[in-house]
Amino acid sequence: MPHPPLEGSKLSVDTVLFDFDGTVADTTPLVVFAFQQAFAEFDGRHLSWDEVIDLFGPPEGAIFRRHLRAAERWEAALARFNELYRELHGEWVVRSAELEATLWDLRARGVRLGLVTGKARASAAISLDALQLHGLFDVVVAGDDVVRPKPDPEGILAALSRLGARADRALYVGDMDGDVLAGRAAGVTTVGAAWFRGTGREFLHPPDRVFRQVADFRAFLENVLA
Repeated sequence: MPHPPLEGSKLSVDTVLFDFDGTVADTTPLVVFAFQQAFAEFDGRHLSWDEVIDLFGPPEGAIFRRHLRAAERWEAALARFNELYRELHGEWVVRSAELEATLWDLRARGVRLGLVTGKARASAAISLDALQLHGLFDVVVAGDDVVRPKPDPEGILAALSRLGARADRALYVGDMDGDVLAGRAAGVTTVGAAWFRGTGREFLHPPDRVFRQVADFRAFLENVLA
């Protein structure tokens, strides 16, 4: 069950941390496709959507090192992944003007913003460039910045530390169970981003709040911002 604030208490938020794929942008279909192509070309394996989703957590390079049967080809597979991700980003990823406006409004209001993603810095930079989101986040913690990927809270705790933020005044917004578990372990309020639902899965570990529409998420923010 979701865990709302205790009776009589009011959530007061001054920091919002976000996952990226499926949360800030609807990049999950492209990520899955790029993995499928790279595994097919360098390992002769044709992975299903769910098989790729089950690999999520570590950054792309770690996924290839761990799961390619021809492990010595991981660098070439990663290069191919990044090539496809860069080349197809404009065609596959549709921008959400409503969500982007919400994010920039948070920044204009002085809310501390962080990105905590399993993506490597290379692919995160591709997306931030393509979507013109550089300068939005006060801190970016990528998958290759941590030793223990989500659902471990290391990345969220690192972002909070770098921002000088308190867990009890922070949200972590993500679209997967690993995001919920990481946020819960870090002591922040968890928000399920279901406006893209790129994974096609429901939450097995319910967040404190779930929003299927950006407008509802925005209304929630209006009520909890410090």
